[in-house]
Amino acid sequence: MVEQIPEILRRARQKYTNGGLKALVVSGTQFALRDFWLEYFVKKRSISRTELAKIAAAKGRIWYLEKEEPLKIKPLNHPQLEKEFTSYSKQYEPERPFVCELSDCLLVGPYAMGLVEDDRIITETTPVGQKRLAENIDEYLNSPFQLLRGSRRNQPDQRIKCAFPLVMPYDSYYHWIIEYLPKLRLLDYYEEKTDKEPTILIETAPPSYVSETLNIMGYRRDNVKEWQFREAKVETLTIPIHRPHLFNYSKPDLSEYSPSRRDLIWLRNKVQSNTGESDQKNGKKRLYISRQKATSASTGRRKILNYDEISEVLDDFGFESYTLEDMTFMKQVQLFMSADTIMGPHGAGLVNMLFSNDPTVIELFPEGTLKPHFYFLADMMGFDYNPIVTQSENDDLIVDTELLRSRLNSILTRANS
Repeated sequence: MVEQIPEILRRARQKYTNGGLKALVVSGTQFALRDFWLEYFVKKRSISRTELAKIAAAKGRIWYLEKEEPLKIKPLNHPQLEKEFTSYSKQYEPERPFVCELSDCLLVGPYAMGLVEDDRIITETTPVGQKRLAENIDEYLNSPFQLLRGSRRNQPDQRIKCAFPLVMPYDSYYHWIIEYLPKLRLLDYYEEKTDKEPTILIETAPPSYVSETLNIMGYRRDNVKEWQFREAKVETLTIPIHRPHLFNYSKPDLSEYSPSRRDLIWLRNKVQSNTGESDQKNGKKRLYISRQKATSASTGRRKILNYDEISEVLDDFGFESYTLEDMTFMKQVQLFMSADTIMGPHGAGLVNMLFSNDPTVIELFPEGTLKPHFYFLADMMGFDYNPIVTQSENDDLIVDTELLRSRLNSILTRANS
């Protein structure tokens, strides 16, 4: 614990700098006692990925897929964005993926976090790292004091024979597609090796895309259950590794980003094989992904303020505008399978490029929101990626139509050559 003291002092100084002596004194008890001790106990009461593998291997209940080749994100031919993204790691060595099973576990809290018999946390069942977990422990556990018990006092009434938790703690289409659905690759491998079919647990009242994607990928509706308990005893808990996709925009070197190209290719193939024919009766399409109807607090940004002006440019270059909110997941996949070119403002809809076959991708950035999600994704998939930075107003875009026309002419001429 002594080695943690400098970190406590650093936080205290930050609290004093931001809010003065009163803020430090008022928050002191919570800061020094609650936050520090919870961080300490979360660390002490967690089972790391390495430890989990050892425990499962000792019981012969772990299955590995092949190790993946390293990933290297290529530099952008865009000085402004290359400078903006310079602090993000561009080289990754995906850890060899595995799936394992443990007996007599407990799932707790709103996101079905896993605990072993002595109430230690199975970190692969948490969507965040230890530090963030400690900072928000009340959100993940029914009571943080559960970590202090060391042994179970009461056994829950709810029991599940075999479970595969796939509970996402936030409504994010991007993270569902990139971070959660690829875990099913390991579920398929587990079922192949064991002939077991775990119950897939999803969040209570999930967004429609959660159920739609699972259904299209072939997972039986009667084997997908909403997690509605505070606690449940699980006879056999099936645990895949969790690859986070969380960028830290203020401190990029602290990002929790663990990509896997093989995961993404597996997901694309799985979805495409269950989708049927692509929507290309009239040949390959140039898609513009519109955000003009976005209304929620989380997605109601990055609209084009001068959309009427750019719509003429889109027409001239043969783009068709689509509002994905109006389409089922099946229709979205079929649409993107037919895409030759995909363009749109930065937003979750661009993740559907994953279901395309070697498209040209054009991402529009408002100058105040420069994030690397789709640059990295396009590069990993080998797609031709082209960013355009525009003026902005409150995170909405103001697009210079002449600049757009010039860039489209250059990009599309190169793509067709």
